[in-house]
Amino acid sequence: MIQDVSQVRDLHDKYCKQESRISKLETSDQFQNKQLEKLIKKMDESIAIQTRQLAIQEEQANDENQLFTIRSGVFIAFIGALIVFLIDGFQFVVVNFLKLI
Repeated sequence: MIQDVSQVRDLHDKYCKQESRISKLETSDQFQNKQLEKLIKKMDESIAIQTRQLAIQEEQANDENQLFTIRSGVFIAFIGALIVFLIDGFQFVVVNFLKLI
């Protein structure tokens, strides 16, 4: 009977130790879950920031493309005006040359 009581106490002690380990593991899991939630939240914030930065960069690229298009248009208009001016000047020279003959 004493041996039975001793076995019961041993089993009870082992049970208590297991319960303690389980409790510690649960606490550890809860802590890790909170850490993971914080990490996920930080990653979401980082992704949101990067998305905004990409949108800004895309907008700046579009602005630069529009500026390039405007500059190209002005350059083409200037070249066109120069060609017209040269043609008119050439016609004037030819007409006056023909008048001299």
